[in-house]
Amino acid sequence: MKTILLVMGLVLSLQCLSQNDSTYQAAAGKHLVDFRQAFYIGLTTSLIGSGLMILSGQADDGTNLLYAGGVIGTLGAAITLYGFTYIGKAGKSLMRVNLNSSGIALCYRF
Repeated sequence: MKTILLVMGLVLSLQCLSQNDSTYQAAAGKHLVDFRQAFYIGLTTSLIGSGLMILSGQADDGTNLLYAGGVIGTLGAAITLYGFTYIGKAGKSLMRVNLNSSGIALCYRF
């Protein structure tokens, strides 16, 4: 029984060592950069949609501009909200790297 537990512990330790801290930190950094890109694209799209909606009041028949602005603005809001999923992914990557009080890295699997 002790031998089985020892082998299982060794296998788990090797799995933790195969993916080191820098791998998880690099993944978290990539997710944060992806968030920034999605956020700015969504924000810009929302602003364009809002601008079209404002311009619809100046046009003689601005109904089409009003609807187009509403659809584009909603699409921009959806892109912005989707960008926040990257924050969660970055958090999960960073949670895989956890240091206890003695400085020994613990491996978490999510």
